[in-house]
Amino acid sequence: MDLDLLQNQLSPSNSLASAPSFDLMYQLIWIMGFVVIAIVLIFVILLILKKVFSSHKIYPAIFEKKIFMLTVPSMMDADEEKEKQNKQIKDVIGSVENFYSAVGGIPAQKGFKTWLFGRFDSWSFEVVVGGDGLITFYMAIPVYLEQYIKQQLLSQYPHCQIEEVEDYNIFGQQGFASAGYLRLSKANMFPLLTFKQMENDPLLGILSTLSKLGPGQSAAIQFVMRSAPSGWRKKGVKIASSMQQGKNLKQAMAVDNPLVNALGKPSDWIGTSKSAQSPKDPYRLSPLEEQMIKSIEEKASKTGFDVNVRIIAFAPIESQAKEILKFVANAFSQYSNYQYGNNFKAIIKGSGQKLITDFI
Repeated sequence: MDLDLLQNQLSPSNSLASAPSFDLMYQLIWIMGFVVIAIVLIFVILLILKKVFSSHKIYPAIFEKKIFMLTVPSMMDADEEKEKQNKQIKDVIGSVENFYSAVGGIPAQKGFKTWLFGRFDSWSFEVVVGGDGLITFYMAIPVYLEQYIKQQLLSQYPHCQIEEVEDYNIFGQQGFASAGYLRLSKANMFPLLTFKQMENDPLLGILSTLSKLGPGQSAAIQFVMRSAPSGWRKKGVKIASSMQQGKNLKQAMAVDNPLVNALGKPSDWIGTSKSAQSPKDPYRLSPLEEQMIKSIEEKASKTGFDVNVRIIAFAPIESQAKEILKFVANAFSQYSNYQYGNNFKAIIKGSGQKLITDFI
């Protein structure tokens, strides 16, 4: 009897044994809660800092750009034959592909610093017609890329004059501004028409619109660009491959849909016996669809850029500014490849204060 009593004294009761375990769990919950709150606070602070940096309230020197005016001598005489002129124009335009290949080789910025401050490797081409009616070409280049981009441009166009200038201003003291931008109407894997598929220099249609501006009217077209991450071409290559294996465009795009890949097609949710399934003949591509596949693959083989196309117009009367904007946007319809390609869609923002701020 005494031995049993001694064992009971040495062995803690069940209620006492569970108490330390309960206290430890309670402490772990508090620690986990504190860690979660700390992570959330750090994330919120980083988001606030990101917003401050991206709003230019703190403007790092790495974002600074230099403005350059581009001028080139006339490439042809008025008495040259039209066929020779067109061939010469295409040769001149074709040289810029080498320029883009070189500049597109600049690796796309990534990492924590890029997430916090934003990418600062963008540069721009700008076509401007001022109040004097003169059409001028500009480039805005980050300071650290100045020499590289200038060298690549001069290697293709050795007669080009690159002169550093002060930033221009298309806005008068009195008048109204209108702003808009262009975006692709389809996925970016679908190509636009290029100069190789056009009879005339596509720039002429745009410059013709700008040359018709009246007194006190001005406009600018700004192409802001930067190297695109390499993953942009994967979707197009995958869809082109699926179509070559006997699928039409709709089926190929459905196969590339992540939701369909994860859940399957609705028809797959209903069990069907193998005997009820009949083999289907592979889809036969039309000549136009085969050409589309070829153009998608050709685009995927080129250097990729993220591009913003902004259009800004200024005029003494608000309706005039809006009309100028529409006319300039319509000039880009020549690049449309409707059925099996891509085309631009103009997004008009009226006064577009934020868009104008981004443009500046």
